[in-house]
Amino acid sequence: MKTCLKHERGRTVINVVWIVVNVLLYTGTSVLLTFTTNAIFSRDMRALLVWSAINFSVWGAFLISNYFQVVFQEKLTQRIMVDIRDTISRKIVGSSYAQYHNKTTGEYLSEYVNDVGNIENNAIKKFFTLLSDGTTVVFSTIALAAYHLLFIPAILLL
Repeated sequence: MKTCLKHERGRTVINVVWIVVNVLLYTGTSVLLTFTTNAIFSRDMRALLVWSAINFSVWGAFLISNYFQVVFQEKLTQRIMVDIRDTISRKIVGSSYAQYHNKTTGEYLSEYVNDVGNIENNAIKKFFTLLSDGTTVVFSTIALAAYHLLFIPAILLL
């Protein structure tokens, strides 16, 4: 997987940065809700409308960005899968007659379809999900700590 991600290095970096931007937008919506709540408690209708409009705008930006990021990530995953299948095909083509006939057609199909599918589901997609979840925890922790430093011990305990 490492070599495949390196082969698609540029697109992988774009996807990682895009994931981080989406997490920032997602966390930002939660932070913006505090300003909206403050406007409610201060009974400032104008501030409430302004902060609500900003929050809806950030949500809209997040949803649009997330949609295109998911499409981009799926295309990246498909490119990586094509590279892996190409590597398997080259290995098969480069084998001798005796080596080729050591395996059955079912074994080749299993390697070509099932093994590559397992790599896609259990490695590549999980890698990007782990990255997204990890950055969500980090940015949420920073957002909570920004309110007050006394939240840090509570965050660490949870």
